[in-house]
Amino acid sequence: MSVPHRPATLFLAFFLALAVAPAAPASAGAQDPPATLKSDSLTAHKDDRSPGIRATLSVYVPRKKDGGQNCLDVWQVGVAVRPGGQGSDYSPSINEKTEICSGAHKVFTTEPKTLPPGATYYGYYLTRDKYGKAEWHSLTKEVPVTVTPKPDFTTGREHVFDEDFRDPEASQKRWNNTKSGAYEWNDKLLGPNDKFGTINPKDNKLDRITPGRVTVANGQARFTAKPDGPSLPPVKDPNTGDPLPESCGKDKNPEKNPEKKLDKGNPDNKENVTKSWNTGLLTTQDSRDPKFRGGFTVQPGDYVETHVELPTQKDSWPTGAWPALWTWGARNPEKLPEDPGKWEGDKGEVDSFEYHPGPDPGMGNPHLLELTNRVRKPNPTAHYTDTRDIAPGKWVKIGTYYGRDSVDWYVNDVKVFSDKEGVPEGWKAYLILNLSVSGNCYGRQPQPKDKGEIGYSADYVHVWR
Repeated sequence: MSVPHRPATLFLAFFLALAVAPAAPASAGAQDPPATLKSDSLTAHKDDRSPGIRATLSVYVPRKKDGGQNCLDVWQVGVAVRPGGQGSDYSPSINEKTEICSGAHKVFTTEPKTLPPGATYYGYYLTRDKYGKAEWHSLTKEVPVTVTPKPDFTTGREHVFDEDFRDPEASQKRWNNTKSGAYEWNDKLLGPNDKFGTINPKDNKLDRITPGRVTVANGQARFTAKPDGPSLPPVKDPNTGDPLPESCGKDKNPEKNPEKKLDKGNPDNKENVTKSWNTGLLTTQDSRDPKFRGGFTVQPGDYVETHVELPTQKDSWPTGAWPALWTWGARNPEKLPEDPGKWEGDKGEVDSFEYHPGPDPGMGNPHLLELTNRVRKPNPTAHYTDTRDIAPGKWVKIGTYYGRDSVDWYVNDVKVFSDKEGVPEGWKAYLILNLSVSGNCYGRQPQPKDKGEIGYSADYVHVWR
């Protein structure tokens, strides 16, 4: 909305409009300081579909001093633009009461605007005090709008992995489509001498790796998922043999991770709770590529980029779809950095993206990509939201730079998150491009009516070193 040139009058009217009945005062015994919202990035970039400028804002809630989680209710978060020092034009990305907790950055991209020379911008948010009165907060300093270009990751680098899916025979050698070291089961928990599995129900996945569910033709890899596989085994504790409680997995406690809302599943849908979905997966691990013994691996300093079409399902919403590009550890450094307790080098997992289209509130978001460095504790994560360019059926370009000091993510050539943690020297990991199907967490599991095939495509994967 455009704002008149009388900001003081505007702010007063805006606050009055947001005022509500007084809220109950906070507990007198609370010792922790109040939670606040911070921003670590505000950038501007040219829109690829119009002559306008879009802004990307990253926000987060700092943890408590003891590392505990903090949460804050906000009523509006957005970017304000002031054309030529005049009244501000507001672009809220959150425009309703929303709880933001520490543990994941929230990153938003605004709709494009045509701006005159000399325009400035800043991030802001609104909260309410204990009496319900709206309070205005600046997130960033007001600075000139300056377009930030994407770094050139190709010039002066070697194109070490070049997959455009135009040669099916070559693709068969670059990838393994039958199994993965990231999957712990083959209808039973893998033994100590087993390295590869085809199912992973303990990670809340209903999928079963099936070679025929990924095809390469016409410059695309097409991944499909359909519930025509045999039933999955019950998930049991490998040490005691006792059934594991219905949850998001061994490290996914919903009380500690409120971002992961636990769905108790569909009590009347016993078939889909245990029915496996035959799905497609490609991994460089144990591939037959003669250039890379044991399969191609990424390492610190590499930049990987892919172009994917987010999942669709004929005559239905792609409920339970879980596409991703991620890595899985190939070799761990013998000596980790000074604080070995901060690294999870046994897995080597960095998620270029995960996508859970929902659509139920708390069970996924069709406009959100999840970006995570799981090598680094406590798994720095960003939830990137773009209501225009992220949605089922949209083609999205996603890049990841595996820096030693920071892993950086790019969406459609725009840097959206830097974790400022990085990966350790000596880290190496295989690439995995796949389509999973979610059980009762990370998005709602498929409903009984959702029998149609889920589809997802990629037309390239490149790595520059």
